Amino acid sequence: MLHANARITLAGRRVPIDRIVAGHPVTHVDVKMGISAGTAWRWSVCGPKEGTPGLSDRLSRPHCTGCSL
Repeated sequence: MLHANARITLAGRRVPIDRIVAGHPVTHVDVKMGISAGTAWRWSVCGPKEGTPGLSDRLSRPHCTGCSL
């Protein structure tokens, strides 16, 4: 699920993935798409591995609050 103010739709999030998989450098793709390098990397890793759910926004809260990792 995308948050209400997301600029890029799920279909739009596939574009940088396709470009990165095609061999374009992440630093060029992120600038052209107007996203951060971290976001481009995350989508390029999570998208192919998890499919559409991997491109959805995730909670920013920690997975657990009392564990020591």
